[in-house]
Amino acid sequence: MYNPAMTSFLDDWTAEFAKAKSRPRPYRNAAVSFRPTSIDDREQRRVMLEQTGLNVFKFPAAMIPGCDLLTDSGTTTMTMRQWSQLLLGDESYGSNEGYFEFKQQVVETFGPQWENRNSDQENVFIFHQGRAAESGLFTSMAGILGAPGKRAGKEPFYIIPSNGHFDTTQANIEANSFEARNLFSPELRAKNDTALFKGNMDLDQLRALLDDPKTKQRIPFVYMTITNNTGGGQPASIANIRKTAELCHAHDVPFLFDACRFAENAWFNQQHEPLCKGKSIAEVVRLMFEPGTGSMSA
Repeated sequence: MYNPAMTSFLDDWTAEFAKAKSRPRPYRNAAVSFRPTSIDDREQRRVMLEQTGLNVFKFPAAMIPGCDLLTDSGTTTMTMRQWSQLLLGDESYGSNEGYFEFKQQVVETFGPQWENRNSDQENVFIFHQGRAAESGLFTSMAGILGAPGKRAGKEPFYIIPSNGHFDTTQANIEANSFEARNLFSPELRAKNDTALFKGNMDLDQLRALLDDPKTKQRIPFVYMTITNNTGGGQPASIANIRKTAELCHAHDVPFLFDACRFAENAWFNQQHEPLCKGKSIAEVVRLMFEPGTGSMSA
């Protein structure tokens, strides 16, 4: 039966949808797992929140009726093609096919400067999780520098500045006798809602640290997190990344990335950074990592 009101509604919706800059791809779910909870169990969740002292790590995940914003790694729905690749994997303990494919992909994604040209020394190490990678990085660094035995008064001798250390990153840094120092951008500290790149490094604070010889000798490297998750997932601009790298290189200090969400950071730069006008996401990614000394990614 013809319904003029419904037809008008659908026409209006179609017109508005056509204006959207990005649209979801059509899909069908391969598998769904239902949780033993309901959106109507509000009172039960309130009681549980009180019992757990508002600690999100103690709140039972099974009671979350919607999106779990704490568990944000490896929990998205996989396509049927992704599931099928599990059956094609090479499970050899050493030097399996996937390892060489991964190393090649690193070069293709981040640029030719990431290619390993020394057959006697690896430059790519695979960990099962970002937190384990953080532990490996900072434990190794602490052993090389002898960090546990060095102090500056009551404080750790070594400082690792960042635009914003993720909480597990900071925990691994501090567990290895380093100081994790956050140099949040002025826009982020001011809660400026109109600023596009609140995840930037505070260049004035970083310059002050590096210009002081007494402080500079305490900095083994500078760490850039993209996006700035501790700052609310805010992006860092390529202009800021380049200036941060210039400061580091001028003072002969390594410049490392925590590349946890580099793709999102690249997209945001593509949309809003003048340096990236007309460039593809792949090109933007290479621009981001071009000035880096190394990277760790979850």
